[in-house]
Amino acid sequence: MEKFFTRVCGCVVAAVLMVAMSAQAFATSKTVTVTEAGTLSTLIPASEKNAITSLTVSGTLNGTDIRFIREMAGLDIEGETTDGKLTELNIAGIELTDGGDAYYEDAWSKYYTATSYDVSEDNDLYYCTDLSYAFTGTNLTKVVWPATMWEVGENALAYCSDLKEFVLGSETNEIKPHAFSRCSALETITLTPKIIYIDEFAFSDCSSLKSIALPAGLEMLDKSCFLGCSSLASVTFGDVTEIREKVFYGCKALTNVVLPATLTKLDKAAFDGCSSLTEITLPKKLKTLGEAVFEGCTALKAINVAEGNAAFASADGVLFNKAKTNLLAFPAGKTGAYAVPSGTEEIAASAFSRCVGLSAITLPETLTTIGDEVFYRCTGLTKLALPNSVTSIGESFVYRCSALKSVTLGSGISTIGESMFYYANGLESIDVPEGYTSIGYEAFASCSALKSVTLPSTIGTIAAEAFYGCSALESFTIKVAAPIAITADVFEDVDLNTCVLNVPEEGVEAYKADAQWGKFKNINGIMPSGVNDVVSSIDASVSVADGVLTIDGAQGDISVYNIGGVRLANGSERLSVTLNKGVYIVTLNGKATKVIVK
Repeated sequence: MEKFFTRVCGCVVAAVLMVAMSAQAFATSKTVTVTEAGTLSTLIPASEKNAITSLTVSGTLNGTDIRFIREMAGLDIEGETTDGKLTELNIAGIELTDGGDAYYEDAWSKYYTATSYDVSEDNDLYYCTDLSYAFTGTNLTKVVWPATMWEVGENALAYCSDLKEFVLGSETNEIKPHAFSRCSALETITLTPKIIYIDEFAFSDCSSLKSIALPAGLEMLDKSCFLGCSSLASVTFGDVTEIREKVFYGCKALTNVVLPATLTKLDKAAFDGCSSLTEITLPKKLKTLGEAVFEGCTALKAINVAEGNAAFASADGVLFNKAKTNLLAFPAGKTGAYAVPSGTEEIAASAFSRCVGLSAITLPETLTTIGDEVFYRCTGLTKLALPNSVTSIGESFVYRCSALKSVTLGSGISTIGESMFYYANGLESIDVPEGYTSIGYEAFASCSALKSVTLPSTIGTIAAEAFYGCSALESFTIKVAAPIAITADVFEDVDLNTCVLNVPEEGVEAYKADAQWGKFKNINGIMPSGVNDVVSSIDASVSVADGVLTIDGAQGDISVYNIGGVRLANGSERLSVTLNKGVYIVTLNGKATKVIVK
């Protein structure tokens, strides 16, 4: 009985295995020709539809057929998962026609096949000749594109995270926006000689793509087309004349880039974040260079310029305009101190951005203009002195300079501009000179180490959130007698219970009565705002003996201040006060005299 049971069970198992193997051999691969558009589903029985892993289709297809293939590849029209197992698709022999159902839809749009591209703006219906969105997000690992189709449509293969191989059609000349975006398994793709357009984000975040050879007929790389291709180590450029914004942003495996001799324009942040790039040479024909082209290239030691270039020059690996009056880019891989050469009049936006090895900077008296975010994230910079020649400074120019503790302002500007010191979270004190008239929006916001601020008597405006997030602020001095109108958020997140507000003596009561300034719990009087210079004498007798200062014969109110401007004593006609060693100021009737107690 035991032998019989074993024999029977063994036969059953064997039969099951033979059936499974037979089904697998039958169902995993299929070749069909569609003679009538919309009938693909009749050529593939329902019992085979979800088991086929490799499909070759030829003939004329419409939206109903593409929808069917999409379902076989793992997703339905709305992106919901199906039981389809299709991974390899060869549609080299198909042509599209009008009609049939929508093959893809989202909350805003529906997509149909067509022989002429059209969009119905009223209903957001897209009639596509290029299979836009057809296979986005599906299980496909290999695709052979239609031989006669001119484009790979927008988002056609986007988010196909298992796609490893793609064969372009022989007539394909354009790869549309996001066509292969986030195809993270795609390691290589051969671009045919007929490719003349690669549109924005076409290969963005293809994180396994290792190399690309661009055909000679391709003249322009559109915005961000290889953004985030973190494994891309080799690029052959062909005859490219224009590289647009962020084309190679975040391509951190690029080590050696030879820009083509045909290149005339290199746009904003084109190589931003290429952290393995060590050296680069701008070609002779290059005329236009955008901002922050090499920002974040932390290994870059030199930016060179080919001989004969009429627009740019390089000095010690630092990039300038041809006349060397505008410093355009400092290689982020250079370390130590740097003195900007005399004759430089302008530093371009982001020129020193993320130069973490820059320890010190010397700015020349010829400098007049500093752009936005010039020293963005220069985390090694400890101090900065602005020459009086500087008349314009951009936004956030020391953003997140965490080691920057002190800044000396020049007299050439009168405004602390919007976000000028935003997030300079190493800055400990700031003394704004006389002559400055305004503090801009978020000018010192999030300066979390800032302890002491002094504003001059000429300040007339303090904008919203100017000192927002200055949580370490201990002393705030403003030499304006009458309170400036401010909004409630100027000192948001500042502890007004402990931070001391110092104002001119004659304005103390007005500040206490002000709706916003009065929120400070400690408001002290300092030397009157009108006394800017100490004169040689006052109309009274002044004497010092054994640490006692005596003023006699005064016709008016007498005040004694320490050198920091804090009033220590006051009276009229005669005043006597005991003082420690140091320098003091005595005022009487708008005049002042300096007194030294030894």
